[in-house]
Amino acid sequence: MRQDLAKFEKRRREHAELIDDAVKAFRVTWAGRETRDSRTLAKLLLDPDPNFKPTSRLAASFEHIHAVLWVDESQAQTERLEADITTDITFGGGIVGRSITGDIS
Repeated sequence: MRQDLAKFEKRRREHAELIDDAVKAFRVTWAGRETRDSRTLAKLLLDPDPNFKPTSRLAASFEHIHAVLWVDESQAQTERLEADITTDITFGGGIVGRSITGDIS
């Protein structure tokens, strides 16, 4: 049981660190408001921050992503996120593989 608890705590800590890195990894630019499905949403552009220093291999992937985020301000919730991988992301030094540049919706 102690091993399971230690694994759970480690995963929780890594998840929290990844969320913190995601907040630091992007420059947020206001792009205005849009109406979708009769609701007004705030539109934000997320571009990689060149000063971001990733703390993990997974966080390093943020350097290759540009995204658009729509937020429902009245509900204080993310409505939609569209992300593009703009450059190749290598895994295992390129030996294991690399991502296909494309659209994530």
